[in-house]
Amino acid sequence: ALGDVDALTGMGEIKSGDALALAFAFAGDPVRQVVDSAIGIVAGVHDNMVPTELRPNYARFIDRAFGARARQLGWKAKAGEDAETRLLRSSIVPLVALWGVDGSLAAEARQLAAQWLADRTAVDPDIAGPLLNAAARTGDEAFFKQLLAELSRTEDRQQRGLILGAMGSFSDPHIARAALELVLKPDFDLREANALFLGPAGVPETRFLPFEFVKANYEAIVAKVPAGSTFGLGVSLPFVGANFCDEKSGEELSAFFGPKVDRFAGTRRNLAQVLEGIRICTAYKAAQQDSVAEFLKKY
Repeated sequence: ALGDVDALTGMGEIKSGDALALAFAFAGDPVRQVVDSAIGIVAGVHDNMVPTELRPNYARFIDRAFGARARQLGWKAKAGEDAETRLLRSSIVPLVALWGVDGSLAAEARQLAAQWLADRTAVDPDIAGPLLNAAARTGDEAFFKQLLAELSRTEDRQQRGLILGAMGSFSDPHIARAALELVLKPDFDLREANALFLGPAGVPETRFLPFEFVKANYEAIVAKVPAGSTFGLGVSLPFVGANFCDEKSGEELSAFFGPKVDRFAGTRRNLAQVLEGIRICTAYKAAQQDSVAEFLKKY
């Protein structure tokens, strides 16, 4: 039922406020899959549907719906837990840590992240990525420098991916910009750049930074792509605008990348895909944001 409601909301047949009310009703369900469906509906509106002035309301709503259960689970697995509990932790705890009003889980994430940087066994591998991202979201420059130092010492590709994912998750625009600057360093491997480009695009405070960075440094970035390479960074650069949700931003993205679509084979299709997504998001926002706002005013 929740899946159907989510789909019908995307089609505009059901108002988002009604979908959020239904998700709240099922937030405490004992079945993990049901809770995950409720989380999908609630998390689906945070990116572009929540007006800036109502973000505190959204945080309170998340805490009301999922906070107590997330704090009870915590970041660390307990003895005797079954697989369903561990899977639920990986979805509900990061949601509350990233978007909830209670900062206790984010603070715990920062403590555990520091332990993980010193000892990779300090955190369960299945929760390490979300935990590091949550720690970075409210992290400071000192934590960014810790990540940067550990990145230079780490050769394991999986661990580097986790560190880079965290470095792309800061909500502080100054830190997010410093992470993007790493891409221009001569010794930086472009195959690891996606997290630094796409991570900030998913955070409201830094959504436009990757596109601004690409516009300012396009030639320097593509110059690092080996000649004749089939590596997809050049072709995937239009995805820095994949989280845009207004006509003006779509027009700016098209104006910049349009003359460059033949630089890398496949760019034309990717740009068209991104622009279509922006058009759909813009229409969805026009149809549903008032309903989201009306619902959140109660919290």
